[in-house]
Amino acid sequence: EGSSEQCIYGVRMKDWFTPDYSTVNLLTQNKRMTVDGPVVEHEGSAKAWGVNEGPFMIKRNGTYMLTFSVYHYEDINYQIRLATSTKPLESFTKIDPYNGGTVIRTTFEWDGILTTAGHHSFIEVGDEVYIAYHTFKNRMSIERGRALAIDKVNFVNHNGKEVMYTNGPTFGYQALPIEVSGYENVANVNNVS
Repeated sequence: EGSSEQCIYGVRMKDWFTPDYSTVNLLTQNKRMTVDGPVVEHEGSAKAWGVNEGPFMIKRNGTYMLTFSVYHYEDINYQIRLATSTKPLESFTKIDPYNGGTVIRTTFEWDGILTTAGHHSFIEVGDEVYIAYHTFKNRMSIERGRALAIDKVNFVNHNGKEVMYTNGPTFGYQALPIEVSGYENVANVNNVS
């Protein structure tokens, strides 16, 4: 449990192609909220091993947000989680998955979507951020191969901490970014009388 083979490391780069191996540092440890912290049981299942893999990092308002996949891709719990730090190459603290730390996942109640939300990256379009992640063509099984899905990311205050939030995974058309369409949803900032 918590083996280093299934964890995330960071390294400073000397240039685009050359890592400075003297700076290698463990950022997250599988099944632990902090590196070397106590073991928790919400990153793996009896069906498959737990992982911290497929990482992506962005900096927002002075905080480094590290996102990563947990569980096995055949497990319905396969999802993208969030950890934060004030420095990019120091240990990250995972946000509790039941308290704002789950960026995107499938739930058992959703009809038509059973497998989704794997390795990912973020795309910035103007002031908006989108998550691009792999899912499966069938959405009910992994039989027909993988597909790409994209959902809008919102940043919300959750118990005094800024976290990422999506309404996905979705299975249909999405609104174009404001930068592309020229249209913006202003219902939440205007009064109707």
